[in-house]
Amino acid sequence: MQLDSETCQKAAMEMVRQYLKAYKLVQDEILQTMGTLPEPYKELEKNVLQRFFEEIILETGDGLEFIAKLLSGLIINQALPNTNHRTSTYFIVSLLKQHGINIDLVHNAVNIREYFLDSKHIMKKGKRDFQRIHYENTRQFLVKVLGPDQSGKLGSIRANSFIVSFSASSNDNTLA
Repeated sequence: MQLDSETCQKAAMEMVRQYLKAYKLVQDEILQTMGTLPEPYKELEKNVLQRFFEEIILETGDGLEFIAKLLSGLIINQALPNTNHRTSTYFIVSLLKQHGINIDLVHNAVNIREYFLDSKHIMKKGKRDFQRIHYENTRQFLVKVLGPDQSGKLGSIRANSFIVSFSASSNDNTLA
């Protein structure tokens, strides 16, 4: 299913809205548990998120490829003032849950921490092909935390299934 330009833009705006909602939830959780928020190291770059989501909407691969590109891209873009890794992971876990795929965050806490450390190391090294390396690392991480059954299920879902759900959400919001 090919989405027209206006539908793509609305779906991307909905993705930004939901991502920023995830950011707020992560910030609230940190404030509740730590009593303070991490210091921002930059301004929120909402336009970076919008462009990224508009580009990823054109993705035509399978669900595993789409989710890996989404998670990796959100982390690499670093559009938030802080907590990019945590927010992106929370956003992806929530998105997968909506599609019947669950990541047990408690059971996978060590894997998630290792992924964050590896991710930061890959980005810090800044090799010319770091984006490809980061994507591959992200894909391996997802397969590991999902396990063979769920990663296989995710691989059988088409990318546009996720995109259509954002498109439907954006249409629902115009009615609200």
